[in-house]
Amino acid sequence: MIDAIARNDLKSYVRFANLGMEPLSNRTNGKKLFEMAQKSRKPIKNLIMDAGFLVGVGNIYANEALFAAGIHPETPNDKLHEEDWRRLTRQIRKVLRAAIAKGGTTLNDFVNSDGESGYFQLSLAVYGRENKACLKCGSEIQRIVMTGRSTYFCPECQKKI
Repeated sequence: MIDAIARNDLKSYVRFANLGMEPLSNRTNGKKLFEMAQKSRKPIKNLIMDAGFLVGVGNIYANEALFAAGIHPETPNDKLHEEDWRRLTRQIRKVLRAAIAKGGTTLNDFVNSDGESGYFQLSLAVYGRENKACLKCGSEIQRIVMTGRSTYFCPECQKKI
């Protein structure tokens, strides 16, 4: 089924009306996300994966961006400062752009329209690396489950607050 929607009606269209900010948009910045986040008490990983808050940040990319930003995934959102949000926003964009440039992340048998796998999985710093050495500090990468999703982090580089 395909819906044809007039451009002026996109914001109110039922499938788009409740979507959050687009992370690669120039309108999305750390200050704006910090302000929006004040309405939530979710752990930071759960919040950035919430499509009503921020669209397009899936589990793998959330793990990678939080690691790059040095933020523990279980950190309560209300414990983060505006500067933390600026750093996290930069890292989300960096991770998403790198993943796009490398054709995404192929963990099972997905291929694109040309029959090629995504190569971002070769760049993963924490995701799927449980019990392996952290690429930054050498500590052992740990895995926990948050809302039914595997969550990977370095206990040294991503201190729990």
